[in-house]
Amino acid sequence: MSKVIYKTTWQEAQRLLLDNIEFVNDIELQNMDKEDALIVFEDHIRQLEKTHEDDIEIQKKHIRRTHRKNRETFLYFLDELHDQGKLHSMSLWTDLFNAISNDERFSKMLGQPGSTPLDLFKFYVEDLKARFHDEKKTIKEILKDKSFTIDVNSTIEEFVEIISTDKRTVSLDAGNIKLTFNSLMEKAQSKEKERLKDEVRKQKRLESNFKQLLKTKISSLNEQSKWEDIKIQIENDNDYQALPSEFDRIHLFGEYHRQFIADTQAISTSHTHKRARKEKKKRKHEKTNSLDSEEQKPFEPVPTDSNNQLNVPESDEGETKDSDGDIAIPSSEDNQIKKNKKSKKKHKKKTTTDQSSVLGNDWTITDNINHTAQGRIPGTVHTILLADGQIPEPYADYNDVTFRYLVHTKWVFTKKFNLTSDFLAYNHTIIHLEQIDTVSNITINGCPIGRTHSMFIPHTFNIENSCLKLENTIQIDFDSPVLYALQESIAYNVTVPPTCTPDAQNGECHVQFIRKEPCSFSWDWGPSFAPIGITRDIYLEATNASDITIQLESVNVASYDATQKTWRVDVMLSSNNDPFSSTLKFVLENTTWSYEVVVPFTKNVSLSINIPDNQVARWWPNGYGDQRLYTLSISNKGTPIGSRSIGFRTVELVQENYGAGINGTSFYFSINSKPVYIKGSNWIPSDSFQERVSDEKLERLLRSGQVAHMNMLRIWGGGIYERDSFYEMTDRLGIMLWHDFMFACALYPVDEPFLNRVHEEVIHQVKRLQSHASIVIWAGNNENEAAVAQNWYGVAPADMNRTKDEYRKLYVDTVMVAVKEMDKGTNRPFVTSSPSNGLESITENYIATDPQSSLYGDVHFYGWKDDSWDTTTYPISRFLSESGIQSMPSLDTWFEVTKNVSDLSYNSSFVLHREHSSGQTIAMKVHIEQNLPLPKTNDSLNNFGQFIYLSQINQAMTMKSISDFCRVHSSKDMINNKTSEGNTMGLMYWQINDIWQAPTWSTIEYGLKWKMSHYYIQHAYAPVYPIATLTPYLANATDENAQISLYIINELSNKIRGTLICEVRSLDTFTPRISYGSDVSMDSPGTQHVDNLPYALLMKRANCMDSSKCLMHCGFNYNQQYIGQTLFFSQPKNYELSNPNLKIESFKQISPTDFNITITVEQPALFVWLDVSANITGYFSRNGFHMFEPTTTVGFHSWTPLTDFNQANFDLRHMSLFDVTLP
Repeated sequence: MSKVIYKTTWQEAQRLLLDNIEFVNDIELQNMDKEDALIVFEDHIRQLEKTHEDDIEIQKKHIRRTHRKNRETFLYFLDELHDQGKLHSMSLWTDLFNAISNDERFSKMLGQPGSTPLDLFKFYVEDLKARFHDEKKTIKEILKDKSFTIDVNSTIEEFVEIISTDKRTVSLDAGNIKLTFNSLMEKAQSKEKERLKDEVRKQKRLESNFKQLLKTKISSLNEQSKWEDIKIQIENDNDYQALPSEFDRIHLFGEYHRQFIADTQAISTSHTHKRARKEKKKRKHEKTNSLDSEEQKPFEPVPTDSNNQLNVPESDEGETKDSDGDIAIPSSEDNQIKKNKKSKKKHKKKTTTDQSSVLGNDWTITDNINHTAQGRIPGTVHTILLADGQIPEPYADYNDVTFRYLVHTKWVFTKKFNLTSDFLAYNHTIIHLEQIDTVSNITINGCPIGRTHSMFIPHTFNIENSCLKLENTIQIDFDSPVLYALQESIAYNVTVPPTCTPDAQNGECHVQFIRKEPCSFSWDWGPSFAPIGITRDIYLEATNASDITIQLESVNVASYDATQKTWRVDVMLSSNNDPFSSTLKFVLENTTWSYEVVVPFTKNVSLSINIPDNQVARWWPNGYGDQRLYTLSISNKGTPIGSRSIGFRTVELVQENYGAGINGTSFYFSINSKPVYIKGSNWIPSDSFQERVSDEKLERLLRSGQVAHMNMLRIWGGGIYERDSFYEMTDRLGIMLWHDFMFACALYPVDEPFLNRVHEEVIHQVKRLQSHASIVIWAGNNENEAAVAQNWYGVAPADMNRTKDEYRKLYVDTVMVAVKEMDKGTNRPFVTSSPSNGLESITENYIATDPQSSLYGDVHFYGWKDDSWDTTTYPISRFLSESGIQSMPSLDTWFEVTKNVSDLSYNSSFVLHREHSSGQTIAMKVHIEQNLPLPKTNDSLNNFGQFIYLSQINQAMTMKSISDFCRVHSSKDMINNKTSEGNTMGLMYWQINDIWQAPTWSTIEYGLKWKMSHYYIQHAYAPVYPIATLTPYLANATDENAQISLYIINELSNKIRGTLICEVRSLDTFTPRISYGSDVSMDSPGTQHVDNLPYALLMKRANCMDSSKCLMHCGFNYNQQYIGQTLFFSQPKNYELSNPNLKIESFKQISPTDFNITITVEQPALFVWLDVSANITGYFSRNGFHMFEPTTTVGFHSWTPLTDFNQANFDLRHMSLFDVTLP
């Protein structure tokens, strides 16, 4: 019966049988038992389904092979373009699109899933860019061999001609050649500028010496004096002969002569007025007791200050006191001279400044007890002693405790430095310390300069000219941060809890009394080092006080006027000069917009400028559009003042009522009027010693977030305000930032000095950071509202009102007020704490009864005491801003900090020493036992390696469960009418990165290796994502009330069309037992509930009488892309695992940074894990995956190009869950 196909139902089959003549004429078939007939039919349908699925699988493999071949041929095409010189590291897609799009290899790529032609193009160009430093080195070697030096007159043509004669240029990228030329030319131009600058300085020095010669050697000078007469007196002097130009000599003499005559006349006039005033006073005294014939004027008291001293108002006419304290009335000639000077000052076009850095290797540090060392700044005590060989790696072994004494004493940092006579000729000198950690006194040549109290603000101090000379010594005396915090806590008189960290953290006490990175005194995932030192730039800047200097303080895209279709951009400028007028010009680069305005300057100036919306494109978060950035440049009469990179986007934190019957309010971000589901994580400092953190490391961590589809990170309040380059990266990558201020998990002092420092800190940080489009929300603190509301620290009832008032005094009256003082627009909301109830907390005077309410604001939740795979243990919140679970880092990471194999077991004293959260190691094992098989091997190192693997599976599955749970409940339609819970619009799990090597909640290890959980987050955060849930959790196979619910999550703005196919599978065959399919169509972003499947019936049809015999795998094919999902019906430990004979069939390099790995199995395999040697940094395209087919291909992307590829160097390792069951 050809009409019977795999989709035919039993009812349809019966109709077909009645229409079949053979069946009608066969009495035996007609008398067949109906149940037997049904069984035969089902067997036949299963065979048809298998044949159909085999055909589909063959077709899939063919399609995948075709897609892979298309990608490979497109890469060959890009190679051709590169060989032809058309494609290079500076190439833009738009420049080459016409050439690329006309090639059939481009056309074949269109519409297929995975990397697009644009993606491959970007990867190719990035790889070329990554070669720049190596190729630049090669080019410099060629130039050295050719004895050719780039100068300001060199041309690119000449440069290319020189290097092209060397055979090494054959492999060089054309773009990198041009970039190298530009780099060398910039260096040459810089040298030329310095040479010209030196010439100017030399000329000024000669002129200064000549002026001094005129002053000291000329015996007499009057109005009739002439140059010829003066010349005879000085022409044999060295300072005369050193100035070569006769024109300059005559010009300088003329200036000196005129000034000399003017000063002589001014002195004469002053003495005349002085005598006149004395005579007038004498006459007035003589007439004191007599009546004047003229009418008397009413008496006016003379104003005095609090010390009864005469107040003399400042005047534009320049009133001054003479030597006797009388008011000297200047002559009109004096006034004119002063006005001329002011006029010159106001119209000065170029500010003369000089800088002298005191960074470098030649600092000396000492504690005057145990250690004296030479070191480099930026640096801290630990890193300087490490570099000097006096201590081993601080992170190794138990050194976090061994070297605690280093920060329990005072340290002295000194450096000798020289200044030029030109530098000393300036009359105003400032020292800038961009970051100093933390409490110190600074002296130069014994002169007190200033004292620092905070690492969260830069410090600038004036230096008296008398304190500086040609040879100088700067000395910075550091207090112990630990002892300083203790002393401050004692002086405060009132106990401020918590006083110390838990014992498991091996930390320090009273961290809330010092404005220093809170976690530097330890945390439940990090060590206590409390560094002492100078962690950013330190330099002297000299200016002339009379020169006009304008600083760009901040730029903020404050608001968008939808009616006028304009953006309000707030700009703050400052100057220390006397009042003057400036002509400011604003230019938005790469647009046609500019604006010019005359502004009167009095110290600080704030302006709001309006930029038309049609001049700019919007900045979008990762996954929602492009991250378009613009440079706003500001100049004063043609002289550049400064610039900021800005992005144009609107931000709204939507907290609205739902209407009748639903309690609570929403809590979600709307960017450019588009609701955005937040997919992110929490960010902590990347090292205890910030001087060890490179921009490269930050870039790779942030790119790891971007690749994992994240659109937000939370800068956690127990860490640091990151460096400028960090925020530039998040702007560029489209990663929004929820930015806490640095207060966490503690009550704080609220005396006036502390609050003043906090106010200064907030003002500075908001001014510094508010230009960044990626920062979308400020938060006052981490968990302190909850700490007060729930009385975490056992405050006595009698003190609770005071505690609440102090909380408001710090975060509302100080932090919030300072934020609103600086960030005045509508494009960046503020919440006082995280978690909080948002607007509801405000209605309860900023401290909600339950700041963790699931109906308001954001929630922090950790379910480590329950089965973390079971989502019924999680709250259904509006926004989950912290949640996660611990795992162990890899063996490679452990070997970075110990060489002792006996340290490597899950309950060793060393591992427990690194575990700073009490009880978590035991909890980790309990979680593993709940869901996974425990290792059976007696080999201790192998056992620990498998325990690490299982801990990472547990973390990965937990993160997947949390994410799936939040995404399923993201829609308003999912709100439970009985509980009002639902509409979860974001997850930021704890945490993305590590500060050191230890058991923590991170998904990326300290050395940048991705844990399994990060791969699972990458998958769970996909913009289009299928979800399958079993309710109740782990239901019995015969539970008639249980059901499987299927959902599709779509965040794409464009329409999606696809097919969801779900298969019930067992682990003894690649053939699915039963399949279900459904077409899915979505015209807008949202959640679509595809279907509910009766679990018991499904299991019966699949012949799965026990949940541990089967699982479900779903695949969603949409818009020529594919994404899968696996649902376990039982804990994986209950499945009978067969040896899959997992093998690496091939390992091929497809580009300098990309590799393809083909894997084969003979049986289905769970949690397939790949790993490479520690010296290779990068990530796989997927990992920890399940294999339900005999072969699969996985990609690996290296962070750096690998030119000498050797598979053996990769040390590629693999395992699956089956390996854990082996003895």
